[in-house]
Amino acid sequence: IFGVLDKLTLGQTADYSNLIKAGELLTQSASDLAEALEKISGANLISVIYPAGRSSGERNILEVLGGFRMNLVQASRSLNQAGSLIQSLDSSLVPESQRSRLEDLKLKIPEFSLFIEKASSYSGGLTIMLGQSSRQRYLVLFQNTSEIRPTGGFPGSYALIEFEGGIMEKLFIDDIYNPDGQMKEKIIPPRPLQRITPNWGLRDSNWFVDFRLSAQKASEFYFKDTGILVDGVIAVNVDLIPEILKITGPIEMADFGLVLDSENFIAEIQKEVEYQKTKGEGRPKQVLADFGPKLLERLSGLGREDWVKVFAVLVSGLERKDILGYFASKGLEALALENGFAGEIADADNSDFLMVVHSNIMGSKTDAVIENSLTLKIEAEPAGGLIHNLEITRRHKGGGLGFYNKTSNDYIRVLLPFEAEAVEVSGDDEFSTNQLINYQSQGFEIDPDLERYESTKTEGGKKIFDFWMVLKPGETKTVLVKYKTPDFKSLYAQKQPGLKTRFSLTLSNKLLFDENLERDQDILFE
Repeated sequence: IFGVLDKLTLGQTADYSNLIKAGELLTQSASDLAEALEKISGANLISVIYPAGRSSGERNILEVLGGFRMNLVQASRSLNQAGSLIQSLDSSLVPESQRSRLEDLKLKIPEFSLFIEKASSYSGGLTIMLGQSSRQRYLVLFQNTSEIRPTGGFPGSYALIEFEGGIMEKLFIDDIYNPDGQMKEKIIPPRPLQRITPNWGLRDSNWFVDFRLSAQKASEFYFKDTGILVDGVIAVNVDLIPEILKITGPIEMADFGLVLDSENFIAEIQKEVEYQKTKGEGRPKQVLADFGPKLLERLSGLGREDWVKVFAVLVSGLERKDILGYFASKGLEALALENGFAGEIADADNSDFLMVVHSNIMGSKTDAVIENSLTLKIEAEPAGGLIHNLEITRRHKGGGLGFYNKTSNDYIRVLLPFEAEAVEVSGDDEFSTNQLINYQSQGFEIDPDLERYESTKTEGGKKIFDFWMVLKPGETKTVLVKYKTPDFKSLYAQKQPGLKTRFSLTLSNKLLFDENLERDQDILFE
């Protein structure tokens, strides 16, 4: 801005004054923003909310967040005032050599203002979550992606976390089968699960593709199990833990004879849970219950540089859908939707759409050793519309541990535009879903949400084609799904949380995309 200022003619005094004032306001805004970032980056959020990590005299996290937001408000006010002054400037009065710099500044100020607004929104949401005005309870589902399910993985363990006044007042980690064993109601499970479980419960609540529906069902089942109402449900894929252990370093679990690090965490935890070689007879998930507080204590002791690295892992987890959140508060849920971690099925209006969702049914931990790929070839039909050939390929590599060398029974749902018409499905397998019991004679209830879902074969405005792939160790299989859609100008490819897959898209023999599908992709047809 001062480069532009130097080139203004002396006769344009009003514009000259406006630019001087705008420069002062931008400097003040930068100063306020720097102070805000200093406050938040200097605070280890775990240490200030976790009682065991708090030191005497340490500021409450709500005070830290309050100061952070105050600086953001001041920075935003100065930035907006500067933007108004610069927008009012007549560009023709600026020498041609400086106009591009001025126009670039006009474009960047709104972008920067939006960044500040989002940061303020995040911090405001965090104060609510941490119990600024009332005690908040959250059900956290730890999802094992080695046993893939629609929202990430089978939630074999969970935590109940309670915050009040910015302090974590309760942390309780448990085996998910324990609360399920207390539920008195008998509810018919989804059809693909009826061979392996007589009753639908919290352990299988993440059956809907849309996380909001699955989270609401988890909250409902947890209340039926325990009588506890929660203010939100958070799903965390355990794949994040090794990334965090790279920063914290190994954690010793002396009672179990283990030292857990980023390389062995997943395998060692699964061996302990499956084979239960040590402590906790009759409590296979005790290792996780003991690990949680140890990890929090380690995190609370990290310095600023390492805490920033942990924060980056968490942000990346949100972007990759390894962390999903649902909140009873409309404001918090709106925040989750706006920032991409609500786990909803994308609207993708007026666009082609594809989401392939896998569910491991009685297939042990085999998803840890299965390679996935999707190949979609689209051709335009002479009479109009698009013909799609979708190949879903899976390779079962097996592994050194017993639970990696089981048969994979994969129930697959392919979500497509509502207008899609199936032409052919070939290469799929038969899989018996015979009921374990007679539900009618045993007085089981029908869940209305599940009944509506199964009767329509739709979710989130998308049509669902479903089938099975049964894969033994060493096998590779491909299922072909052929279908038609109307003409579209783009494709929205949505990632299943927790799934690692390669995606290739070809339109009329032109390759448009060929990468690992780590995030949702909106791909234009060119």
